[in-house]
Amino acid sequence: MAKLILEREPGHVGALEIVGIVLLQQGNVSAAYGALRRVAQVQALSETAQCRLAEAAQASGHSEEAFRALSRARLASPGFQPALLKLISILISEGEVSEALVLADRIVQTGSRDASVFALRGGLRRRAKPAKSSKSDYVRAHVLAPEHTGYLFQCMVAAQWSGDPNGAERLLQRYCYYYAASDPRGWEAYFDLLDHRRRRHEATRHLKRALVLEPGRAETWRRMSNAEWQSPSIGFAEIAMAVSDPSDPIAWVRVLAAMVGCSEQQDRLAQIYIRAEKAAPSAPSVRWSLAKLTHTVNQPAEAERHIRLYFQEVTAALDGRYSDARHDGGMVDFLYYLMFRGEADLCRHYVPRVNPSAGGNVEAAQRLLELRLVLQMVDAYRADAHIWQSGPRRIVSVPVWGAEYVDMWLKYGLASLFGEQNRDYWREGETVFQIFSTPEDWARLQSAPLFQQLGQQFVAKFIDVTPVLEAGMASESYKALLLSHWTSIFIARDEDADFMGLVADYIFADGSLSTLADLFEDKGKHSAFTVDFWVAMAGTGSYDLARSNDGTLSVSMREMLDIFCSHTSSRIHFNEAGPELDSIPSDPSRIYSRIPNGMRIDNLQPQLFYARPEVLRNLWSMRFPMTDNGLVDMIRAASDSFDDMEMLVDGDLFGCTVLDFDEEHRAATGYYPSRMNSTDPVQDLAAQISRSHLWSRGREWALQHPLYVTNDAKPPQSAVADEFMERVSLRLRNPAPIQSIDRMRDISLPILDAFLAEIKAPASPLQEE
Repeated sequence: MAKLILEREPGHVGALEIVGIVLLQQGNVSAAYGALRRVAQVQALSETAQCRLAEAAQASGHSEEAFRALSRARLASPGFQPALLKLISILISEGEVSEALVLADRIVQTGSRDASVFALRGGLRRRAKPAKSSKSDYVRAHVLAPEHTGYLFQCMVAAQWSGDPNGAERLLQRYCYYYAASDPRGWEAYFDLLDHRRRRHEATRHLKRALVLEPGRAETWRRMSNAEWQSPSIGFAEIAMAVSDPSDPIAWVRVLAAMVGCSEQQDRLAQIYIRAEKAAPSAPSVRWSLAKLTHTVNQPAEAERHIRLYFQEVTAALDGRYSDARHDGGMVDFLYYLMFRGEADLCRHYVPRVNPSAGGNVEAAQRLLELRLVLQMVDAYRADAHIWQSGPRRIVSVPVWGAEYVDMWLKYGLASLFGEQNRDYWREGETVFQIFSTPEDWARLQSAPLFQQLGQQFVAKFIDVTPVLEAGMASESYKALLLSHWTSIFIARDEDADFMGLVADYIFADGSLSTLADLFEDKGKHSAFTVDFWVAMAGTGSYDLARSNDGTLSVSMREMLDIFCSHTSSRIHFNEAGPELDSIPSDPSRIYSRIPNGMRIDNLQPQLFYARPEVLRNLWSMRFPMTDNGLVDMIRAASDSFDDMEMLVDGDLFGCTVLDFDEEHRAATGYYPSRMNSTDPVQDLAAQISRSHLWSRGREWALQHPLYVTNDAKPPQSAVADEFMERVSLRLRNPAPIQSIDRMRDISLPILDAFLAEIKAPASPLQEE
């Protein structure tokens, strides 16, 4: 009928509109665009006509025309929700999240009661900057549409992003047990949350439920193989994973690893090995896994063969000589090899050639993104690098952003570094403070009188951390902190400088830096680690009493210990242990044992505070851990002994407290993991340490160096606490070597160094390019 009308009256608007709508529904977007464009020209003030034109224009690739049409629809009817929603969709597709959020706010402000609108705004708020407000939007969406279980699930995700794990756990309980018990996604998320909170022994049953609901999912079986569960059949989870996805060669390697030593299955294992070997040339992760496996079963020659092939095959793929290679985690591992061996230029050359998704491996894609960001920050420094004139050289890493943290560091951290007895430390040699911050906070620092006054004693170099904060990573502030430190570590290594890693909430006792100088200049130490003793924000008043007229902070060792004893953070309750308690910390990385005149502090995650370049040049890892997360083992491997390492635990000579910012909120929201009931504190604490993967040679060494804090300047009355911790350590087995640190480095690094000499030769693809 519409066509008949158009034959008699070609410009009939109503008929054109009908034809355009029908063509759009049929998928003929180009023809629909032409018809609806003519309609929109005539009906310029019709928001409906403009929206239809926008839909056709967007579908046919005319995004600018779609944007203009939607803008006209907004002018015609400012509160017209369909136009605003489509405009938001276009802005999101173009990466304009902030502008899309402004429009979503406008829809809500017009009185919308549409659950999907609140869910949309919640997602935009989380993408723009993770915040508690995104959780409130998902809560509203859930209230408006309780039948839509996905909104409740997003509430939980938002709670995690906003630092409320207790709230996230309550929401997950509700989601899994009452709203969507048949959704395997919920049970897996429940497992992840409890696992992250070091309660994997409670979490495994949730993963089992996910498997019952979706038994053919290979990824769930892979996770089950790492969970705490018992199966009478060796390698059952690994075999199930491989059967669920037989095309994944790494699954069969995991079967091999699980069934090593199973004598009755040798023929079958030999067949699987051949199968994995055939897949290895095009799958770097498989080749690398075979190298680790053969090294584990004491076949060093076979391991060396796989390692050589691994380096050859990865570079062939990255140089474009092998197009069938998978861009998986093994390829990312090679880039980390290059970065840690000081080949930043070669790493920078290859990074753009790796698929950012890393073959769909989320963990590998995350590591690749982190490496890109570190290289970006290194390049930012190189663009205005300091030119050294003398020695000794020091690079001080200072990650600090956010008005509260900038002010805290200026008032306490920086001020304590230049106390009356600490300031002499900076007068020898040259020091570069690498300030990792945002442009706004860097300006805030530069305008501060104390920074201007003290800045004459060091060189300050600003490195913009905004790209890291806006990279869309979970726990973005934590990631920015650790990547900032690694940027400084690599720069210090390459510029033959010492590394010092600070955090905004560190406060140093006066004279501590003299002790540091003595350890490194006179006693030949190569690295030093600090132990956390947390002070509540209420203790800042006591620090203020020690402030000098020039704004610096001179707190004696004894005064610092007294401040800690009088203002201990509430976090210590969550990490307290002892024979008389009926509970243990679920996070035993720090253990606080009360004694009659103070406290014994054990740190199974000592914080790397200072390191010499000769140690930094020998570091090696496949990831960037936080400087308190296993770095003690990396440093030990790089030093080849504990003799060159120092735990700064003499309270009479060195003091570094940590201000626990926002501790009350953190305690209320579950930022500090909850405690676990216990009937045998010794056995249960030892088991939790093992379960949390906190037992290694480096951590054992750390446990042998406790820090004693007394409130009366007398020797610690620690007999009971010492006996308790001794019994705990006896329950822990001898720490096993860490495969990636202790075993593989000795066999792989010499092969890598020889291989690098080959590919850097004049005839290599890199040199030709």
